[in-house]
Amino acid sequence: MNPPFFQKKPRASALILVLWSIITMSVVVLGVVEYVHYNLDETKGLNFNFELRQIAQSGMAFALSPQIEEDDPILQGSIGDQGGRYEVVLASETARLNINFLLQTGREDILENLFTTWKVPSSEARLVVNDLLDWVGRTGETPENFALERRFTTVEQMRAVPSMEKIDARKPDWPEALTIWGDGKLDINDATTEILQAVFGIGERKALSFVQYRLGPDKLDNTLDDQPYTDMQIIAGALGLTETQFAPYVALLSLETQLTRVESTATLGSRKLQIRSIINRTAQPPIIFQWQEVPL
Repeated sequence: MNPPFFQKKPRASALILVLWSIITMSVVVLGVVEYVHYNLDETKGLNFNFELRQIAQSGMAFALSPQIEEDDPILQGSIGDQGGRYEVVLASETARLNINFLLQTGREDILENLFTTWKVPSSEARLVVNDLLDWVGRTGETPENFALERRFTTVEQMRAVPSMEKIDARKPDWPEALTIWGDGKLDINDATTEILQAVFGIGERKALSFVQYRLGPDKLDNTLDDQPYTDMQIIAGALGLTETQFAPYVALLSLETQLTRVESTATLGSRKLQIRSIINRTAQPPIIFQWQEVPL
């Protein structure tokens, strides 16, 4: 007869094997559960982002219609049952100065005026303008045959010119006054006082008076009593310029928005997404020149 020790050994080994199997299966099951949870979270996140993007696109869809004005109530609202909201802002892109147009047509004096309006010393403003001209490599003898060897493809690209730091130090939001889109004609009915000062070489008081007339009696933008300028002769009078003095500016101006900057912001829970675009809303169908989707 075998001793009791040898009779119990197989049972102990089997118990250890069973325990090991249970531990192994537990680890595998926990891993599978974790993997499933991860995939569920990922899928939920993808669905969330998809819905957020749909909300922002819905706002853009409203903005595409040329009949929609900047103050239209439809430009903000709620969508879906998850508390999603959209808010759309419309602005005239051609109320900004086209940097490439100014440099190509010999109107860098307007750019220099703009810099001095921002309290940049005239000597520094002239230096920056010269550096910008060097960067684009303008060729030709007269404004009629000027050409640029290269153009700015974004306004932010101007930061590649080191002396632009002088502008940035005094006017950090300077890109808001410039654009690369459009044919260079300025939307006179949306231009700011600073841009009016730069273009026409007038003082702040005259520029402010010009804008206040445009805003109407309540002095607020995008309201029912706005009085947009509809005639170039009226514009000349409002600026205090004679017909002869005003004549060189006529080709630089437009009475309406040619391109619209649209920003559609979607909010869902704690997340936000903004679609930024440049659109010609008067074309049928509308022409989209730029489309950016930016998480906020």
